[in-house]
Amino acid sequence: MKDKDKTQQNQINKCRSQMPPPFRRTYDKAVRGRSPSAGIKAYCHECCGWNRLEVTVCCCLGCPLYPYRPHQKRVKKEPDGLNPNNENPYVEGQ
Repeated sequence: MKDKDKTQQNQINKCRSQMPPPFRRTYDKAVRGRSPSAGIKAYCHECCGWNRLEVTVCCCLGCPLYPYRPHQKRVKKEPDGLNPNNENPYVEGQ
């Protein structure tokens, strides 16, 4: 193993040992480099002190990951062609 690889692995092990166990799986997935969404999720959790609620209410609008942060409340959109009462205007006799 090269010195750079050893140094990186040591840093990963140190970070991993300092985080709460429920977050380690996502972190492991992120450091393998195969999941950008896991990387974003791990970063946001670490930034917010490993508190999922803090990620949800994050107000750091200047963060480049803000639009991609996990645990956002989803806004339900009305499907095209349906009015708010969920009646299809193109079907008679509803």
